[in-house]
Amino acid sequence: MMDTEDNKKIYDVMRSLAVSSSALDFDEFLRISVKNLALLYDCKYAFVAELLPGGKRAKTLTVWSGDHYARNFEYDLKGTPCEDILELNKKLIACDVCKLYPEDYLLAEMGVESYFGAPLIARDQSLLGLISVMHTAPLQPDGWAEPILSAYSVRLAVEQESKRNEEKLLTYQNQLETLVEERTRQLEAAHKDLLQQERLATLGQLIATVSHELRNPLGTIRSSVYSITEKLADKNLGVDKALARIQRNISRSDNIISELLDFTCIKEPDLKTQNFDSWMSKFLDEFQTPDNITVKTNLQSKTELEFDEHLLHRVMINLFDNACQAVAAEDNGLLTINTDVSTEHLDISITDTGIGMDTETMEHIFEPLYSTKNFGVGMGLFIVNKIIEQHHGSIEMNSKANNGTEVIIHFPLQTRH
Repeated sequence: MMDTEDNKKIYDVMRSLAVSSSALDFDEFLRISVKNLALLYDCKYAFVAELLPGGKRAKTLTVWSGDHYARNFEYDLKGTPCEDILELNKKLIACDVCKLYPEDYLLAEMGVESYFGAPLIARDQSLLGLISVMHTAPLQPDGWAEPILSAYSVRLAVEQESKRNEEKLLTYQNQLETLVEERTRQLEAAHKDLLQQERLATLGQLIATVSHELRNPLGTIRSSVYSITEKLADKNLGVDKALARIQRNISRSDNIISELLDFTCIKEPDLKTQNFDSWMSKFLDEFQTPDNITVKTNLQSKTELEFDEHLLHRVMINLFDNACQAVAAEDNGLLTINTDVSTEHLDISITDTGIGMDTETMEHIFEPLYSTKNFGVGMGLFIVNKIIEQHHGSIEMNSKANNGTEVIIHFPLQTRH
């Protein structure tokens, strides 16, 4: 039977638990609790441990050791009094604990003689962990000892479960925020793509109409200039340069129309398998490189690739024209072409020693109608990118102003249909 003093001690502990648990965070509440328990029971050790997933091991959350807090550690439950606490709800081992649990070497190292503990049980009756006090001499607890330990175990279980729920809630919140952010990015990207497709469809219709309307008068101008040139051929009127300039600008206008029409007629690829290095070598033989540019090749892919050679010819013409224009002002320009095979891709690199591009230009380089040249309409690289995407490939460009440009194309070795 508990006397009045015992009841008062229990009341004081319960009141202290209620006040401290509401005023402190979880970790600080644990630290104060184990220290108070050790002092209350006049024991050397006290600790709180949580049960780890799988139920075979535990990890201390805070440990009081004599006159200081010790470092936390993990341990196996098998063969320990903690195992009995959790499985059998056995709370008190008054003495000879080392003899009863000979496999628990930690007890021997710490010189533990007696052990007093209680499980931490969640509201759904699942085990969260345990609380324990241990001493280097036999324990003879008074009547208040077990109710107080039970009160601590209930309070600590509530706090631990609350902390776990807060952590789960925070995890769910972070996951939800991540999902919302990802979904928002997807919607924004889809909206951007839809607007792009609508603009390109409208642009395609406009280009087809305008190109047709421009080609007719250009044809008339070309034939008229030809007739005038023929009639004035031997009359030395000093108009030869002017007529030649007209012819050049007619050709330039015709090229612009052709470039615009290329945008409206990117057909589906007619895929055929052939040796890519052989095809590339043939293309390089046919491409007319300016005299001031040296071409260096290293074709080492030695692989078969499924591709539309006519569409890829458009890609290479565009990229090589750009490279040659970039090094046009150099006396000894250099173009380097490499092919190789990585784990899953055929890699093609085209490097020039030309004027390069600044950061702002690089950000817009694949946009339609974007150009930094004094001629052309800025559709070339947009079309290049579309054709490469049709082949399930990708293109990247590395460039700095006045430091040349590297174009790298990656084609999958197995084309997806």
